Amino acid sequence: SGWQRRLGLGLLTTSAAYAGTLPLLAKGFHTIPTYGSLSNILLVPLAGVIVPSGVVALVLSTVWSAFAPWILAPFAILLSGLVAIVQYLATLPGAQLHVAAPSTLMLVSYYGLVGVLLTASRQRSWIPWAGLWVTLLIAGIGWQYAATRSTHLRITFLDVGTGDAILV
Repeated sequence: SGWQRRLGLGLLTTSAAYAGTLPLLAKGFHTIPTYGSLSNILLVPLAGVIVPSGVVALVLSTVWSAFAPWILAPFAILLSGLVAIVQYLATLPGAQLHVAAPSTLMLVSYYGLVGVLLTASRQRSWIPWAGLWVTLLIAGIGWQYAATRSTHLRITFLDVGTGDAILV
């Protein structure tokens, strides 16, 4: 039916955006949001109603400034609701995974592999290319692991004023 098709298309779209930005999020913020695609199914349509309606309300409030509080008040409620949903989802267990920033080799390999997979139906010999990108990606992961793995015991004492912590 129509709503199932729209839901599937929405999930596919948000998953593609998630997969496309995932390495950049890991590189820039050292975290990976785990509920991104699923939460966007709820949040994007809500924001899709709020933003255009808010623009119309903003234009109307500039024309009739006396009515601005009555025109913009519903959007404050909707935006507060949107923020509350996002904040709640961020507090769920496992909402974010903390990761090391991927190396440049890992980023290039990831996007190379995605490019090969997206154009696989138009290429005759996509499997060797996919194998090359997977090999480079695994090499990048292994190289980063080997470069950051310490063979020495490290102990850090943290004095934060109200208490102490020892990180081994």
